[in-house]
Amino acid sequence: MSQIRLVLADRDTMFLERFSAYLLNNKNPSFSLILFSNESMLDEWLRSGEKADIVAISSALYNDLTEKPDDDNLVLLRDCPESMLPAGLKSIFKYRPASFLMKEIISICAGKIPQDIDNENDQSNINLVLYADGSDVFNPFAPTLAAIKTGSGRKTLYISLDEISDADDYFSGDNPRGLSEMLYFVKSRKENLSLKAEACTTLDIGTGVYFMKGHHDSRDILNLTENELTALLKSVSSNSSYEEIVISRGFSNDPLLPVLIRSASKIYISALNHFTSANRIKKINSILREFENKDNMDLKEKVVFCITNAVPNPPLGLGSLDYGIRYLSGPIYGNNLLLNSSGRYFSELKAISEN
Repeated sequence: MSQIRLVLADRDTMFLERFSAYLLNNKNPSFSLILFSNESMLDEWLRSGEKADIVAISSALYNDLTEKPDDDNLVLLRDCPESMLPAGLKSIFKYRPASFLMKEIISICAGKIPQDIDNENDQSNINLVLYADGSDVFNPFAPTLAAIKTGSGRKTLYISLDEISDADDYFSGDNPRGLSEMLYFVKSRKENLSLKAEACTTLDIGTGVYFMKGHHDSRDILNLTENELTALLKSVSSNSSYEEIVISRGFSNDPLLPVLIRSASKIYISALNHFTSANRIKKINSILREFENKDNMDLKEKVVFCITNAVPNPPLGLGSLDYGIRYLSGPIYGNNLLLNSSGRYFSELKAISEN
């Protein structure tokens, strides 16, 4: 994977040390750093004609430079009074968490980096969760699966592609960007979508799951095309950042479904054991079988129906299905829909995910 060449300049050596250590420990994107702690050394470097993908300089140090870097890939780290800031230059407040600073810098400068850091040979596992009943009510299969993958030591990203996303109900973080911003980048055909994706994810401290915050407008998903979905999936999977990706969506036999099925390593069709679910499960079974015949694919090893026992002993009457079927106990929630790792639902889902 290509490295991003980043110049970081600040008189605050403690800040330089801590922020550079964070960047060097970050696996994706990967950085090659050039550090300066005074303006004379940076002036000399600029006069030499050397180039970098991104130049991040404290605003106080920038004001004392004799040589000024190009504005295109420059971002100032604000640490001086606002009245002293140069007009028209991109800047961010310096005293923020390192993860936030990194994402802000990437978001501002990604379009100016000439090469894309995608690596086609290093793909994430995509776990596709399709809700037969249309939603995760009493059945938080996808977010629980993401927490399980993370708990097993796999770096995991969660994305909800429902018209009304559930991501913010289960996970929280301080990055203001999310899926809406990422879809804008995709629809605008921005370059370096892998970097843009990194800038649009946030970490849920409680579970360790990375996620994209829910989109603001349901039309963002309704108007998503097959090519745009392919670009979105490629941006998050064609690099070494995430080992596992969990995509959540209510089942819909629309043009996006084949894209999701072809991209997925594993497909979980999740449903309640309510009697109204039985017909949906059988229809989905037929749709998948038709998809296999049409595209000459074998989904037998990919697909598993996962039935959550939310109703006592209902007569499901599923008959014979073409794919595997597993049953789970009803989930137990903590306060504010927190995932409960001590319940049977969690442990049974974990067993399913390991097969």
